[in-house]
Amino acid sequence: MEIKTPHTLKNPPVKEAITQIKVTPKTKFNKSFFESYAQLEKEKYPTSAPQQETLFQFISGEHGAHSGVTNKGISGYKLSSKDGQNIIQIAKDRFAVSRLEPYRTWDDLIQETHRTWVNYISIFEPSSVIGLSVRYINHFLIPSSMQKFEDYLECTPVIPKGLPQSFASFYVNYRLPNPETNAVANVQLIFEGAIETEDKSGMIIPIVLDSDVYKICTLDPSSDDIWNAFNELHDFKNTVFFQSLTYKTLEMFQ
Repeated sequence: MEIKTPHTLKNPPVKEAITQIKVTPKTKFNKSFFESYAQLEKEKYPTSAPQQETLFQFISGEHGAHSGVTNKGISGYKLSSKDGQNIIQIAKDRFAVSRLEPYRTWDDLIQETHRTWVNYISIFEPSSVIGLSVRYINHFLIPSSMQKFEDYLECTPVIPKGLPQSFASFYVNYRLPNPETNAVANVQLIFEGAIETEDKSGMIIPIVLDSDVYKICTLDPSSDDIWNAFNELHDFKNTVFFQSLTYKTLEMFQ
């Protein structure tokens, strides 16, 4: 396989891009922090909703089996921008920022992550950062006239000889370590079957390429090393994306 150089695409097929920071929470955590944060971001993220934590239990014993549901209260908050395209999710042990389609740029996403993270640590005061991740969920269509998936995807499952050589669907999942940065990419390539076009004039072949690149670490919540590490994770994500697709597919996003 030829090594492709990552570059900017005019129309990237990003359905959702997510940055996430996992933390060791402050010892004296208070659930009022959620509302305080929502108020701080209210101008840019006017819609906020508490996220409930639910415990499902199933117990089996000599007297039979029974199940139950326990509401453990608020575990976090979800905040949405006016247009619904930017989302913040906060919990006592994690912080995440999402950009939904249409995706703009990595600089926009990481700058918004930095800005909102500063507000998070001012209220939640986490003890340390213990993990970082960058996840991009890409959705795109392959023409139904295609002859073989290999013309569009660099990696597809191999069908054993003697079986029909076509897919009704497939799911590929693998993890790739990056020794240079101690990061790991969890990659999912999904085809759930051809579907009919809205005008019922033909078929389309939807593909999902989901790349979640993460790193375990121990960093000070105010350290610039967080943002250097995020850029490294994004670079690795780009490498995974470009090496997973053929030039024929990449041309569709120009």
